[in-house]
Amino acid sequence: MENDQIAAVNCPGWPRCAAPICPLTQDDSVWYRDEPICNARKFQLAHVVKLQKALAKYPGSDCFSRYMLQAMCWTSGVTKGLPEYHQNRSAEKQWIKDLKDQRIKTRASAAKKPFPTVKIG
Repeated sequence: MENDQIAAVNCPGWPRCAAPICPLTQDDSVWYRDEPICNARKFQLAHVVKLQKALAKYPGSDCFSRYMLQAMCWTSGVTKGLPEYHQNRSAEKQWIKDLKDQRIKTRASAAKKPFPTVKIG
């Protein structure tokens, strides 16, 4: 079944929805911070939708592909996407690799910090 057919059957907002990334489909969509986000009530807890809402709170003209959003666990205002999207996806793959490397470094530095001890008595 095509992506448009899946959305048409399962989404109450279809075809009026202008969101470039639909939680129902698995295509190579790209979303810019200033673009619409899915507003169908039944998809508000979808991982991609929650991340888009968090990212949209901060200014920027960077873009995020569906795969970049799926690779993210959480976001903050400093999370930057790609300046522009390239069809060859090499920049996207590098961005995801850098994200994973950063996550590993963060976990390693957190593991080095000693837990505070409390002396009782």
